[in-house]
Amino acid sequence: MPKNVLAFVEHRDGEIKKSSLEAVSHASRLAKDTGGQSVAVLVGSKSVESLASRPAQFGAQKVICAVDERLAAYSGDACAEAVAQAAKRADAGIVLFAATAMGKDVAARASAKLDAGLASDCTAAW
Repeated sequence: MPKNVLAFVEHRDGEIKKSSLEAVSHASRLAKDTGGQSVAVLVGSKSVESLASRPAQFGAQKVICAVDERLAAYSGDACAEAVAQAAKRADAGIVLFAATAMGKDVAARASAKLDAGLASDCTAAW
């Protein structure tokens, strides 16, 4: 089973959501436990690249920017596809999302695309 842990980083109006940074921090702790790498994924238009350094401050060892101008406006399916591709690229065995409306929407869709299980609204993981 892959040991890497991927965290979806939600952002709006040029700011990363605090709950996503918490997910990145938790991904870092889980990655240490699994012996893998902590990876963050930012999805959106070219402007997301300006946010790429922030997840590293919360433990992300690698940041993937899934850039597509069609992602400038939110699309659950498009975001989920980008996250699923990032999970495969990062060889992630675990993918974390903040328990926001967007996080829950993208998580459900991405888990279906990855043919993976989903546990939502979790407050801890071992």
